[in-house]
Amino acid sequence: MTKKELITQVATATGKTQVDVSLTLEGLISTTGKELAAGNDVVVSGFGSFKSVIRAGRTGTVPGTTKTYSTDDKRVCKFSPAKHLSDTVAG
Repeated sequence: MTKKELITQVATATGKTQVDVSLTLEGLISTTGKELAAGNDVVVSGFGSFKSVIRAGRTGTVPGTTKTYSTDDKRVCKFSPAKHLSDTVAG
C-alpha cells in the first residue's frame, strides 16, 4: 500500500477529505520524526511504539583484503507492534 492509497482509504473510512487526512498524516510523520530525533519514544495505543536507540559502531573488514574500517555509533528507529496489531495481522 502506498501513502496515496492509505490516504484514500482513511478518507473513505472517516468521511474526511483526502487533503485533511494528508495533512494529518504529514503532521504525524513530522512529529514522530522530531520526537525520535530528540531521543523520545512515541507510543500509539493499539498500533505500536517507535523507539529511538543508539546502534553501536563496529569494526569490519573490506572483502578480499585485510583492510579494516570502523563505523560510528548511529541513532536508529525501531518499531514494536502493539498486541492488537499483531493479533490482527496473525488473523
